[in-house]
Amino acid sequence: FSSFSFGGRSLIATKDLASAGIATTVVDISGLGKYDVTQLGKKLAGKTVSLSSNLGNLTEGFNGSSTPQDFETLLQLLYLNFESPRFDKDAYRAEFAKWENYVVNKSVDNAAALKDSVVLANTNHSDRTLLYNKDFLADVNFNKAVEIYKDRFSDASDFTFIFVGNIDLKKHLPLIQKYIGNITSTNRNENFIDNIEGPAKGKTSTIFARNMTVPKTTVYYSLKGKIDYNLKNKMMVSMISQLLSKRYMVTIREEEGGSYGVGVHQSVSKMPKENFSIAINFDCNPEKCERLMDIIREEIAKITTQSCEANDLMEIKNNFLKSRDEAELQDNFWMSTLYSNQMTGARIINKEEYKKIVSSIDAKSIEKLAKKIFKKADIVEVIMNPDKQ
Repeated sequence: FSSFSFGGRSLIATKDLASAGIATTVVDISGLGKYDVTQLGKKLAGKTVSLSSNLGNLTEGFNGSSTPQDFETLLQLLYLNFESPRFDKDAYRAEFAKWENYVVNKSVDNAAALKDSVVLANTNHSDRTLLYNKDFLADVNFNKAVEIYKDRFSDASDFTFIFVGNIDLKKHLPLIQKYIGNITSTNRNENFIDNIEGPAKGKTSTIFARNMTVPKTTVYYSLKGKIDYNLKNKMMVSMISQLLSKRYMVTIREEEGGSYGVGVHQSVSKMPKENFSIAINFDCNPEKCERLMDIIREEIAKITTQSCEANDLMEIKNNFLKSRDEAELQDNFWMSTLYSNQMTGARIINKEEYKKIVSSIDAKSIEKLAKKIFKKADIVEVIMNPDKQ
């Protein structure tokens, strides 16, 4: 089960974002209705059911699952999350103490330092970018968190609810109508706001040093930019990412012996605006960093001017088709497909159409798209070196 409503944190004032960040957690640790979290756990003993709320950048919603026999319990939990959420201040205080302890430990965590630096670079140090630190906790307000939760989850009329799995319409649809149909609705009409968060134009470079037990350099390098949002472009960005990964396996790992592995990750989004992202990350010996960075850039340049290896592309395309066949047997595929259809209007493509799109992609189309999207892409480079002291 999944649901969403447009709005999310984009509608929250900047000064209240920290409180918004803990709003759903407060409900999760407080229980529901007349039951505190311990009592609720006892009531749910023996049942296979889960439900959690989320407040994202652009949407708010719920995700959950259950066995067919516990389906009504899932709907009851959903109803209570809307109509009777609990906000237990004692549970909040206990959780806050854990957060404070985490923040202290985080200050000496190099991976966390790198992650924070990447987030800041990718949002151009926006005022709306929150790092989980002492300043974040200082801005958290329990009462404001309660107010935000109640507002974001106060109107069921603009939520879309999606169920996938062993659904018996005769048995389950009346239950859906009973519980979801009776959730309070105010029929307000709202959408998310594009707060225009993204990297600075051109290239952003952040280089810093940290104390390390085992010295190493960690590199994050990404390209972000505009792209027309459609299934074929999504496929080709994924293929570009996989082709780069294959090249780095040869050039950086095997030929240079520079790193155990290079991670290449990609995404294509429609909201808040159509864009793509390809992020590359790896660890290496500090003295090899400059040479390996040159290789990273060289391979990116090559894919915009030279046809990729035919065998590599064919292998990737065959994997696309195989993965699609396997995915159609899983609930997660259908949830993702329906979710995307309802949220972005993306068409539901059958297997034959999917196969035609994959078949239409060749080395020339890969080269053409790579050249187009990389030409004006914004680059973010974050390098964490060992402290020399």
